[in-house]
Amino acid sequence: MEKRYRALVSQYKNQVYSLARYMLTDANDTEDISQEVYIKLWKHLENVSDTQALAWLLKVTRNACLDRIRARRNEESVNDELLGEHEKSNPEKLIGDAQIQQRLMSCIAVLPEPGRSLLILRDIHEHSYETLAQILDLSASQVKVYLYRARLALSEAFKSRISAEKIEDPL
Repeated sequence: MEKRYRALVSQYKNQVYSLARYMLTDANDTEDISQEVYIKLWKHLENVSDTQALAWLLKVTRNACLDRIRARRNEESVNDELLGEHEKSNPEKLIGDAQIQQRLMSCIAVLPEPGRSLLILRDIHEHSYETLAQILDLSASQVKVYLYRARLALSEAFKSRISAEKIEDPL
């Protein structure tokens, strides 16, 4: 049993890690999720056939990632509620938030398609990948790849804009 377990982990570890990394983007969370998946594999090894092992592992990985993402959102929501009263009484914070939002929107506006649409539909409107694939006539894997690239491009554009603004206004 241990030999079979080690063989499955060895065979599919890169795919499990890659999926978790793309979904979570945080290396520590990715490692944690990978370990959770392997523990579940060990516990359910007798019920997982060799032919279905990859599909089972990826489904468990995806579900664990979604659970982690939901937990983050809940934690952020609680933090927002706790900080909300302080932020409402702080006009400088509100102005700063509006400026950041404006910078992000202007960076999104210059992104090429389909990245711009994907960012808006997924990250702002929170549509599922399947819905995005239907809307944009793409496969689910294309949606994920284009969305990942769009997020990287947005990050770089935002960093460049902030750097440019710091150079223009050294105070």
